[in-house]
Amino acid sequence: MEKLFQKGIIYGFLSGLGFGILFVKYKTVTHPTADVIVTDYLPISEYIISILQYGVIGSILGVLCCIFLKTKRGKANTDHKPRTYYIEVFFIVLVVSILVGLSRSL
Repeated sequence: MEKLFQKGIIYGFLSGLGFGILFVKYKTVTHPTADVIVTDYLPISEYIISILQYGVIGSILGVLCCIFLKTKRGKANTDHKPRTYYIEVFFIVLVVSILVGLSRSL
């Protein structure tokens, strides 16, 4: 059971980092006049912290998904073979991370 939580944390963190890289805006482009374009870049420390926030959110979601799947499907597994939930956890974290990323980018 501990191994399940560790894998949920790791996979959630990695998928959260991936979505953080996709959704964090690192620059803003403004057009003060018709001929001038101004580009402001986010400092690297703020960019890394923003990406790590997505990673932490993903790891928390991964653990919550593992707890949910363990309590929901742990009773249905009557044979004594260990059941892995890699695919289910991955897709739940994927969908929730996309939703969080889209809500933060709006």
